[in-house]
This record gives sequence, C-alpha cells and structure tokens, in this order.
Amino acid sequence: MSSTSQNAKLTEQIKTLEDYSNQSLPQDEFDYKALYNIQNSFIKSLLIAKLHRAKELKIQCHFECQKPIKSLPIPIFDSVRMLGILLDNALEAAAESQNKVIDIMIYQDDSQIEFLIKNTYQDASLALDQLQQKGYSTKAGHPGFGLNTVEEFKQKYTNLFVQYQRVDAVFSTQVILMKD
Repeated sequence: MSSTSQNAKLTEQIKTLEDYSNQSLPQDEFDYKALYNIQNSFIKSLLIAKLHRAKELKIQCHFECQKPIKSLPIPIFDSVRMLGILLDNALEAAAESQNKVIDIMIYQDDSQIEFLIKNTYQDASLALDQLQQKGYSTKAGHPGFGLNTVEEFKQKYTNLFVQYQRVDAVFSTQVILMKD
C-alpha cells in the first residue's frame, strides 16, 4: 500500500472518529482535529487506537498537538512501543479511578519534542521507583515489563528523558526527545 493511500485511509479513520465523537460526546470534550498534526502514520495509528480505547472505557480525553509532528528522533518502533506502554498504563489507571480523565499533549520546538500524559489514578500507595522495577506489576498475572522497558529505552537513547510525577490524584509522565 502506498503512503498516499495509507494517509487517505488514516484521514478517513480520523473523520469517522470525529463524526462518532460529534454524535456521542459534548462538543467541547475532545477535538480530533489535533490528530491531523500527527503526520507519522505509526504514531497517528497508535493515538487513534488509544483514543478509541479511552472512549470504550468512558474516559474523558483531552488531546493537544498544535504543530505538525513528522518524525521522532529515535527509531519509530521503539517510539511506538514506549508511547504504547505509557498510554496503556494511563488508560488502565484512569479507568480504575473515580474521575476517569486523561490529558495528552504533544509539543515541539526546534530542539525537542515533548509528550505529556496526565491521568487520574486510584492507588496512591505505590512508590514511583517500585513501578519502574522489572517484574513489578499492579495487575495480577502480568509480567510487569512496562515501565522497566521505558527505563531501558532511557539507557539506550541519550536524547530521551522521562520523568514521572504524582500530585494529588493525577499521575504525569513527561517524555522529552531531544533533536539532533
């Protein structure tokens, strides 16, 4: 499939998602037009899939990306894997929380691309360093490789910075990718 036909198909998917949201959600709740600024089809597909999942879980989403994002400064499959892990964790935590909210912001300037993912969560007793340990999981029967895999990417790429923070009932993950 050519990139032109892939882009047409992704544009069609975004339009379908936008039409669905216009019928199902209050108008101010989510603006899918921000997805048009994600010009990498792998990242766009990942975001569309996660936004669909959030809808299924009845999570209120806010998404912002004001400047076009064409590529990322680390290999795309590692980027998709890392963002997929972080978004899955945010979805799971938000789904278990009382307020069920996720905010996703993507910012780009001449020197960096930043992904900021904020989600509500329920269990405030977990330590941040414990969440990053290999084999630790909050889910029964789960191998617990998620945040540890993100930590491995931090070791692998010197231009990747990840920071976690908890304030009140909001968990934040900030990913900064420095451009060459």
